[in-house]
Amino acid sequence: MKGKIRFDYGCNDGSPCQELEINISDGEANKVYRLVVEFGSEEVDFGMFGTDDHGNAKLEFASHPKLNQEIITDYLPADEDVRNIQRVLVYLQGHPTMVTELQLNLYNRTQKKSPLPL
Repeated sequence: MKGKIRFDYGCNDGSPCQELEINISDGEANKVYRLVVEFGSEEVDFGMFGTDDHGNAKLEFASHPKLNQEIITDYLPADEDVRNIQRVLVYLQGHPTMVTELQLNLYNRTQKKSPLPL
């Protein structure tokens, strides 16, 4: 399993605007996985998602969601935002001993920072 993550963070009229996009490839086809995002010592369950016939999936979250995006503020811990993500973990549903921790490229496109340590 491989994955890439992209996030944007900025402000519009003093209100934070943030997006998180996760692309999964080479997973098991037509399986259900659980997405967990780690913010320091706190892990947040972002819910379940399924892969397609090729083992791929795309998950999108935004503060002002468009079609096929979920509201990110429903998942963020208090006083945290996408810039505080430490790790993203994907678990195969029904197999708790099979945990896949993705090695992700975590970039802030808006501020063009270096990858965060995973």
